[in-house]
Amino acid sequence: MKAVILLLAVVLCGCMPDYAGRYLRDNPGAPSDIVACIQKKQIKTGMTKEQVKASWGERSGGSDTHYEGMDIDTWSYRSAWDRYGYSTTYVYFTNNRVSGWSD
Repeated sequence: MKAVILLLAVVLCGCMPDYAGRYLRDNPGAPSDIVACIQKKQIKTGMTKEQVKASWGERSGGSDTHYEGMDIDTWSYRSAWDRYGYSTTYVYFTNNRVSGWSD
C-alpha cells in the first residue's frame, strides 16, 4: 500500500508544472529580491507577469484591458476551499508589472 501511495505521489508531482524552477533556471541573473519572493511563493510590486507565474503558478482567471495607452490587466488566484467557499486574490498589472493586489 505504501508503495502505491509513493508511486502516485511521484506521478502527480511529475505532472505539475514547475514554473518556479523553470524561471530560476532560465534567468540565472534575476535580482535576488525577486528570487527570494519566488522561493517563498510571494509577490511584490514591480514583478513581471512571468515572475508572478513562477511564484504563484497559473492564474485561475482574469482580464486584459488596454486603456489610454496602458495595458491594465487583472489576474485571479483561488485559494483552497473552506466552509465559506473559495477565497480569491486579484493581482493587478499596469504595463505588465504588478501594481497591486487584493487579499
